[in-house]
Amino acid sequence: MSTLFWVSYVFLWLLLIIVSIVLLSVLRNLGVIYESLGNTKSKGSALDQKLPAGQQLPDISLEQFNGTKTSLLDHIDDKLAISIVSPSCGPCHTLLHDIVGGEWQIDPLDPSIKKSIIISLGDVDLTKQMIDDTTVSSTDIPVFVDTEYNVTKTWGVRNTPTTIIIDNDQKIVRHVIGLEGERIPQPVHALSQS
Repeated sequence: MSTLFWVSYVFLWLLLIIVSIVLLSVLRNLGVIYESLGNTKSKGSALDQKLPAGQQLPDISLEQFNGTKTSLLDHIDDKLAISIVSPSCGPCHTLLHDIVGGEWQIDPLDPSIKKSIIISLGDVDLTKQMIDDTTVSSTDIPVFVDTEYNVTKTWGVRNTPTTIIIDNDQKIVRHVIGLEGERIPQPVHALSQS
């Protein structure tokens, strides 16, 4: 019985030492992860670094549905919102439906912005399908496709939907990631009494 006691006693101490080493290793790695997250936050996102407010919008080459390449800045003549979407993004479809339906105030900080340009980060055929599904094609909103990933490489946009607000001088006012705009309240209709 005493042999069994000593074996279990030694085994428990070895187990305690192993658990302590694993715990110290995990705590050490958490510190490294915390430091690297802190360094990442202090640098800002790629979008913040590449497109800071007040900077001239860098020009990029985009594709139209007919296959021709065009310069984006050739299509910017007024203050507007550039909505960057992707065909596989559910919130992007919601944003496009709201823009077309007039239910989306593009920039709550500047309600005078009424114009929009849409850039799709995806395949031309999938973009055409998304545009048809959201009836954007029946509006006056220009749609471009970024088949060469210039939006990601040049502007640092990695998430969709992203909206970039541009002033009259083609300078960046601000950018919004996600669905941060405001829905315009729709009139409430009285319920018909039966």
